[in-house]
Amino acid sequence: MHAEQYFQKAAPHDHRKLLMLVGSEEDFMVDDAKQLYANMSEHKTEQLEVELYIAEDENHASVVPTIMSRAFRFMNK
Repeated sequence: MHAEQYFQKAAPHDHRKLLMLVGSEEDFMVDDAKQLYANMSEHKTEQLEVELYIAEDENHASVVPTIMSRAFRFMNK
């Protein structure tokens, strides 16, 4: 889904949260996450909370346990 599609589907009163998590050792996925974060940040409003976290020294297999606590805290803010 492109950023424009995401915003078109949102009602004006909706509060949306997007947390992007990636391990620093995930090669192209880090660049993709940074680009998506930049695109989403351009449209940031009070109704949209966007955060990017890059877990140092983690890869695709090891990142999940590392980011679980952060993800739960983000959901409950």
